[in-house]
Amino acid sequence: MLRKGVILAFLISLLVCVFPYEGALASQGQGQLIIINKSTNQLGYFNNGELVRTFAVATGRSDSLTPEGSFTIVNKIKNRPYYKDGIPGGDPRNPLGDRWLGLDARGTYGTTYAIHGNNNPDSIGKYVSAGCVRMHNEDVHWLFDQLNLYTPVNIGHFSADFEEAARKVGYELRQPIEVFVNGELLSLENSPKSVNNRVLVPLRAIFSSLGAKVTWDQKTQSVTAIRGDRNIKLTIGSTKAYINGQETILDVPAEVYNGSTYVPIRFVSEALGAKINWDNEKRVIAIETETAPVVATSVDLKINGKLNPFEQRAYLRGGTAMVPLRGIFQELGAQVTWNQEEAVIYAQKGDRNITLYLNESIVFVNQVAINLAVPAEIIAGTTFIPARFISETFNVPIHWDPTLQLVTIM
Repeated sequence: MLRKGVILAFLISLLVCVFPYEGALASQGQGQLIIINKSTNQLGYFNNGELVRTFAVATGRSDSLTPEGSFTIVNKIKNRPYYKDGIPGGDPRNPLGDRWLGLDARGTYGTTYAIHGNNNPDSIGKYVSAGCVRMHNEDVHWLFDQLNLYTPVNIGHFSADFEEAARKVGYELRQPIEVFVNGELLSLENSPKSVNNRVLVPLRAIFSSLGAKVTWDQKTQSVTAIRGDRNIKLTIGSTKAYINGQETILDVPAEVYNGSTYVPIRFVSEALGAKINWDNEKRVIAIETETAPVVATSVDLKINGKLNPFEQRAYLRGGTAMVPLRGIFQELGAQVTWNQEEAVIYAQKGDRNITLYLNESIVFVNQVAINLAVPAEIIAGTTFIPARFISETFNVPIHWDPTLQLVTIM
């Protein structure tokens, strides 16, 4: 009888070797992958060649405790007991939570090392475990339902982002997402990403292509973008952004990947009023801006009692009075210089130093940024700026008479 049992076991093992378990082949064909980055305590879940979701995790309290290398998910268990302390499965005290994704690591077969839940959510993101990978319970519930048995798991220290780490372990990613602005393909150093079922785009590249001036504050980890009368501010890791001081909520927090700040594509529409279309099948983002032509209307200018003293007339641009910069500044006693190569104007009066970049809506006065209602522009060789900037810079009163169509600088 014992001999028959040995022969039967041998035949079964032979069949398994020749005809592997179907689930193993299926999971590979479906393109699932887990990457766990011990450097950041983050887990990335890939499916069908795309990064689907990322999660915060906890790993070993010392670096050697959580194994590094390539493993597979070899069992999936709900409500696994914590045998060491005799805590039943599903008990709120159970440090394993109620989901267990066992790994074939260090000669064990899903019995010792695993991705699992926890009974201490404050531990997530820290180096505290005895070797397993802990997740928030709601996160591991979601992941448990997605993963197939024999899904590959790669654990290690990765300096690159998840997608680059996936490439290094031989995972085949889908083609990069392309961005078209008003029909023209953008050349991007960092491509958009699809994360957690949302498309994220590199903020500086997209905003700059739409005419916004973008600045980065390393100390506060915040980004400011200015275009025309729109002032946008956001902070890395926060879902709150501000458009002209009004709070708006992002689908997901602004994050940094490969040195670039990424935001949800929908935020581009909200922040800059652009029309966005996402073609998931072709993996193409089309951004369209609808800028109605602005008609410039000539108006009169009086400064120091002189009416229209300059060759070029003042004018209205979209309701903003534009005046000739050099003539106004010199009339008020400021020295003006022009750097043609850099398209920058420098002006000085007393203790005030002004730096102005053409076609941009920001001016620096003693290194403090001031927003222009309309960017400075050149017409027939003369630089024009909003009249209100004169008042703000030199503290001189300006009066607009809509009946006479007259700008008066006292």
